[in-house]
Amino acid sequence: MQHQPTILTRARYPLLCAFVICLVGAFVGTHVPGEDIPDIRLSDKSMHIIGFACLGTAAILTLAGFGVSPRRRVFVTAVCLAIYGIIDENTQPYFGRGCDSLDWLADVFGIFIAITAWEYAFAASTAADDVPRRRRLTLGTLATALVLIAAGM
Repeated sequence: MQHQPTILTRARYPLLCAFVICLVGAFVGTHVPGEDIPDIRLSDKSMHIIGFACLGTAAILTLAGFGVSPRRRVFVTAVCLAIYGIIDENTQPYFGRGCDSLDWLADVFGIFIAITAWEYAFAASTAADDVPRRRRLTLGTLATALVLIAAGM
């Protein structure tokens, strides 16, 4: 019996392109000089949460498309995007923007939201009766987020 590719497997390269485009767009958008920023009616922290939830979504879906295990994709997404958030915040002063550790915490929260939402969706779609796995996954995601938050303080 041959394994049927999932929709994510078939879309892995477009997902990778979308992730790269999101990452480049986020970097460019966060490095626009302070005086050139358009007035958007969302709080700064909300924009960080939404932006990193989108990046986290793109990363999780891309890694799932390439067949990366749930534990590894959670770890890679959390660590790589948290490191990207640190680099992003620390390079903004070169472009007339501020560097704020609370912005980074908002980034980590957005990453946590994306990871939790998508991994719950994957767990629910693959095995509805696998409750212990979902509990471990949630605890692992929460522990990763707490470690990242503690490292930033």
